[in-house]
Amino acid sequence: MLLDSVPEGFTVCACAADIEEARALSALQPDYIAVEPPGLIGGEISVTTADPEIVSGTARAIREISKDVGILCGAGIKNGQDVVKAIELGTSGVLLASGVTKVKDAKSALEDLVSKL
Repeated sequence: MLLDSVPEGFTVCACAADIEEARALSALQPDYIAVEPPGLIGGEISVTTADPEIVSGTARAIREISKDVGILCGAGIKNGQDVVKAIELGTSGVLLASGVTKVKDAKSALEDLVSKL
C-alpha cells in the first residue's frame, strides 16, 4: 500500500467523482475506491441508472492499474436492484449513506438492499 501514513489495520476508501479521478486514486493503492459523482450523492436517482458508463468505466480503469483495489459504487444507491446493477457493472459492492440514514425504517432499507443478491 502506498498510503504509508495510514495506521495498520485501518481500511481506506477513497471516493472518485469520475473515471480520471479513480484512475489517479488507484495509483495510491487504497483498499477501496468508490465511484460517486457528486451531483448524485444523496439524491433519488442511482448512478447505476443515471450514468452506468461511469460505473463500468471506473471499474475498468481501476483494474488496468490494480487488481487489489476493491471497487465500490455510491451515489443514490437505494434498493436491491441498484446493488445488483452496480455488481453487474463491475463493482464488488456499494457504498451506502443517505439510502439508509434518510429513511424512517433503516432495517427494512437494509433488507431491501440485500434482497436481490
